[in-house]
Amino acid sequence: MSTNVMPNCFESSGILADWRLAESRRGHTFATRPLARQDTLLVANMLKHLSARTLWLRFFTPMPLMSEERALQEAARLTQPRPPLKIALLATICQENQEEIVALAELFPDKDLPTRVELAVVVRDDYQGEGIGSSLMKQLIQTARRAGITSFWADTLSENRPIIQMWRKLGLSATIQTEHNLTFLQANLPD
Repeated sequence: MSTNVMPNCFESSGILADWRLAESRRGHTFATRPLARQDTLLVANMLKHLSARTLWLRFFTPMPLMSEERALQEAARLTQPRPPLKIALLATICQENQEEIVALAELFPDKDLPTRVELAVVVRDDYQGEGIGSSLMKQLIQTARRAGITSFWADTLSENRPIIQMWRKLGLSATIQTEHNLTFLQANLPD
């Protein structure tokens, strides 16, 4: 379900352009919008609240939890001005009239092939399985298509079944190859 009524906490974020409201499978209202430079603290807060398992699946590095310092460093990296075709979207909720990030998805340009991008997504543990990550991925794919991107890819740990399922559900012709404990995903966008 989509709506055009913006809750107050989204208005107070100061980011009014390019927002969309939707409802998750469990009935949570969330907004999707581009990541902005002023989102550094919101991103750091989300990263600090990811479980060790989610951090492992996203960053491929064992971390019991993300420290305040590491979360701020990663958030600063994410919110830096972006080169062309490096795009990030957020899914946010209103919690006690404050905006909180529940998911983040990014496109990274391929250095060798300008019409190809890497896709990465992470969803806060308490919002996983609600379709929020899929919503962000679909929006990124639409954005990529408008920017002339013809293919995208991702590497994931083979144990990350939710992201592999998400790729299968996108309805695109995808190649999924597994070698050892890594799965390589690639899809071409139809004309």
